[in-house]
Amino acid sequence: MVGTQRQRHRLYSSLGYSDDWTFLIISYETFREDIQNLQLLDNYKKLDFCVFDEAHKIKNPRSKIGTVIHRIPFTYRYVLTATPLPNSPLEAYNYLYFGKVINMNWYQFENRYAIKGGYGGKEIVGYKNIRELKKLIQDNMLRRRKEDKLKELPEITFKTVPVTMTPAQQRVYNAVKQEILEDLKDTSLKKVPNALAKLMRLQQVTGSLDLIGAKPSKSNSSKLLALDDLLESLIESKEKVIVFSKFKEMVNILEERYKDYNPAVIHGDVDANGRTKTAAERYLKNQYGDQWYKLSLEKRQALIEEAMVSERQKEVYKFQNDDSCKLFIGCTPACREGLTLTKATHVIFIDFEWSHAYLEQAYSRAHRIGQRNAVTVYFLVCQGTIDEHIL
Repeated sequence: MVGTQRQRHRLYSSLGYSDDWTFLIISYETFREDIQNLQLLDNYKKLDFCVFDEAHKIKNPRSKIGTVIHRIPFTYRYVLTATPLPNSPLEAYNYLYFGKVINMNWYQFENRYAIKGGYGGKEIVGYKNIRELKKLIQDNMLRRRKEDKLKELPEITFKTVPVTMTPAQQRVYNAVKQEILEDLKDTSLKKVPNALAKLMRLQQVTGSLDLIGAKPSKSNSSKLLALDDLLESLIESKEKVIVFSKFKEMVNILEERYKDYNPAVIHGDVDANGRTKTAAERYLKNQYGDQWYKLSLEKRQALIEEAMVSERQKEVYKFQNDDSCKLFIGCTPACREGLTLTKATHVIFIDFEWSHAYLEQAYSRAHRIGQRNAVTVYFLVCQGTIDEHIL
């Protein structure tokens, strides 16, 4: 289901009177925006069967998509995800409620399985009845481990690369750390967000002082100096490499620093939506002018298909198929899903997200079906810093 809102509305209307379709493929964003059209369609043609892939997107029952999924009365319901509970056992709620396994609202579920405390007695400080919840999940889940089902996958190896911060980094790191300790002496609620923001700042300092607005200098990042050597060694050995950072600013730094490797780059601003066929044809007519009609039908069709591909997918094709493209640079939150980067045999993390499940999703872009070579995952870790604690 693609196109403008008006085009999609016309398509929904035609589907309501047509017997020629069997199933509908739709993104979560479109499902959320078009929920009223889907409800109308369900009135005309019963929507019997639903499969949510990458279902961790619906785990938050208070998000818009986590709410609207319950508005279509599907008869058969399946959720597929490799990371069902990345942060908390309470994230099972929306899957169980969507599957008609439980009849509790969110607050009843939270009170049943969470222990409250902390400020105002409203913070979750632990869990209870956990065996009951575990059985509830297990009785309704078909679990398949990658290592059990994909026995043909090659070996994956993990290496920690210790790095010592430059003196300039160390000075700034110590200053931010001291500010956090001062904040934590005062336990007022207003201070907590400030301390959490500074924890993020500590991560940025271990990456590069450029991320906090320092004047460009070779002493700004020991990690980038270590990465220079690592990439030179790997790429000279005819290997393709993925480098991940969770900070978009770092991705921009890496793109400029390693432009000689002709990198493919994906961050949150790279469009994941391709053009419709009509929009692609309109775009090409504007590009080619009168020459468009002089092209053969086969040539026009090939150009239309190419123009329909999203910018995000073009970056994937570049890395997978272009021998001159040695490096893929990705912003981790934007690259955890929907990418196949099996040409890479090495994955390097400059920094780390707080959830191991998200880390695993990222390096699985290379270690997945289609990978024929062993994969090595590197973690660049500044010694004696927050890096070690997160990892």
